[in-house]
Amino acid sequence: MDLHYKQEITVGTLVLIGLGVFVGGSMWLKGASFRAHDRVAVIQFSDIGNLKRDNEVTVSGVPVGKVEEVAFEAPGRVLVTVTLRPSLELKADATASIQSGFFSSDSRLLLDPGSPDAPPLEPGAVIRGSLDRGLFAKGADLAD
Repeated sequence: MDLHYKQEITVGTLVLIGLGVFVGGSMWLKGASFRAHDRVAVIQFSDIGNLKRDNEVTVSGVPVGKVEEVAFEAPGRVLVTVTLRPSLELKADATASIQSGFFSSDSRLLLDPGSPDAPPLEPGAVIRGSLDRGLFAKGADLAD
């Protein structure tokens, strides 16, 4: 093989490796992964406030998933689809609430997986959710 082609192959290989590292790093920073999340849950809310796609889902303050989809069904009925760690076991009495950020407009979904004594959540079952009132709304009520 000609020396000229060896240099082109080396440069091309380095460019492809650099592109792969860039794409992989971008996905990692975004929180995406190459493995599929096994557990998907649907939560019903009457109002979601400012919850958006890609907001984090936490259990006991630990991130365990993210919001995948927000679907408006009817007034007072909004379905939120979340992906969770496969190891997280949801029970029939699981609940969720939305907590708004204090200084930002960002929200996160707080998930209570349920009590250990409860039966497991059936596939396709919908979890009931509620919207936590923010600090400013509570202050407005106190002022009234």
